[in-house]
Amino acid sequence: MVLKVINYFTGLLQIRRKTDVWLVSFPKSGNTWIRFFYLHLANRIYPGRLEQDDIISFYTLDSNMPELGYSNLDYYKWKFPEISRLVKTHSKYFWFFSKNDIVYILRDPFDVMISYYRYELGKTNPRFKGTFSEFLRDPKFGVEALAKHFISWKPYIKLLIKYEDLKEDPICQFNRLLDFLKIEVPNDIIIQSYNNSKASNVKNVESKLGMTDKGKFSKEFSFVSSNKEFNFKELFSDSDITYMNKVLSIYNLPYER
Repeated sequence: MVLKVINYFTGLLQIRRKTDVWLVSFPKSGNTWIRFFYLHLANRIYPGRLEQDDIISFYTLDSNMPELGYSNLDYYKWKFPEISRLVKTHSKYFWFFSKNDIVYILRDPFDVMISYYRYELGKTNPRFKGTFSEFLRDPKFGVEALAKHFISWKPYIKLLIKYEDLKEDPICQFNRLLDFLKIEVPNDIIIQSYNNSKASNVKNVESKLGMTDKGKFSKEFSFVSSNKEFNFKELFSDSDITYMNKVLSIYNLPYER
């Protein structure tokens, strides 16, 4: 815990340039998808700068697309200084973040809860060991934590990307991101980068090369998955849905079921 706090504040001090942009989300909301797209795009615009640029693995992603509190954020490790660096964080907002532009990814909280619960259960040493209903109500992992996270950032968001819009029309949403970052590239590069970052391709990379921290998860766990493998009605009881809707209504998040 002490080391994590040190890394967190050291990382903040390494955000020295205005061109750094915060890529913010509650866990399991699409951050990894956008990071894969962006690194593929950068690699196509400026080829030959990554140590292994034919296949971008989770290790390559995490080495080049840093996360506050976990990565060395020294700017000079960013191999594409001609364009903005996206820095991932799941942290709540506080004033230091306002020095740089903020892109926020928002996903349907019902889907987030399913994906996040599955993610935590897949760990060899899970931080949460209760039922799904307990998970929804947990102050650290549950839906109110998600709502408070979004509300803390909301006044400072410069670009909001909704995960559902990204799924429905990814090229349009990636173009919104690139317009915001003032990056002009041919449409074929955007399409190629999107194709490389699709879930099916990332899942293939994961099966071949694994994740960065392989020992953190069980052998059966796959980072890339679909919530379709879960039965919504079996996971969410009527009281769970009522609770979720109540919290979402209180925080004015329009995702009620």
